[in-house]
Amino acid sequence: MMKKHMEEVKQVMVWINEKLETAGKKLVKKVDKAWKVGKKTNESMENIQNQLQKQQNSRTENATGRKRSKEKQKVDPLCRDTFRKMYKNLKKKESFQGFDFKRSFDSAENEEVLKKVKGKMSGSNGSCKWTDEQIKVVGRRYYLSLYETDKKKSDNKYDEHKISSRRQNRKKQKLKRRTEALDKINWVIHQKGKAAEVLTEEYMSSEVSESEEESLSGDEGCVKEKKLYIRTVTWESEELKTIKNKLDEEYASRQTSRARRREFQRDRRPEDVSSRPKPYNGPSWAFRKDDQQIEPGLEG
Repeated sequence: MMKKHMEEVKQVMVWINEKLETAGKKLVKKVDKAWKVGKKTNESMENIQNQLQKQQNSRTENATGRKRSKEKQKVDPLCRDTFRKMYKNLKKKESFQGFDFKRSFDSAENEEVLKKVKGKMSGSNGSCKWTDEQIKVVGRRYYLSLYETDKKKSDNKYDEHKISSRRQNRKKQKLKRRTEALDKINWVIHQKGKAAEVLTEEYMSSEVSESEEESLSGDEGCVKEKKLYIRTVTWESEELKTIKNKLDEEYASRQTSRARRREFQRDRRPEDVSSRPKPYNGPSWAFRKDDQQIEPGLEG
């Protein structure tokens, strides 16, 4: 009898050990999965930050085709503003032609322009609070800015470029806001990892304004209140829409009342549908299961 009882106890112990071993393996798998999701989230967030940094650090090539230095030189804002003000004042005089964009910034002709502006920046005793190097840096940057503007105007592409830049900047700002919201929102790490997968410009819908459309068409009537229209992206899933909307709500909830008042009004029109294709090799959950066109929804 005792032997039989001991055998039963032994079997129960074996069963308990098997269950514990199975549960332990499942727990290890869950911990491993959570670690991988966390690692992926951190990598995605780092990629987003790197992309934003690269966009901010991009440089415009100058007239000679040479790229600006990777190490951005610090500029005194007052020096920059004073240089531009003095340059514009000199431009009002017929004797001052300004920079010659057919020549490089370092040419003798443009060096003479720089010297005249510097003279205006100096006090009555001829002294200047900024060094020659500081003035040259702000002068070069202003030259490049004027050069690009002059080039686009001569190619009749200035208005198009200006509008395109505004739209691109709005997408960048939208991405930045949602990235900040993701950092603050109270989601579990798995949810944050999923959202981080789609926080790139490819998933940000563009916005257009009536004033921009009138500018391109040449039909500029009375001044209207600025209003942005969101272009509907037909390939995105309901889950993606929900994630973006929740991030927008999170960001808005942390804004001051003054900041909210400064936001442009946003709306939709049936004709504002984006023809942009879905991002290559993106997560399947972010896309609609069918290829049918849809009516404008809540996408942002």
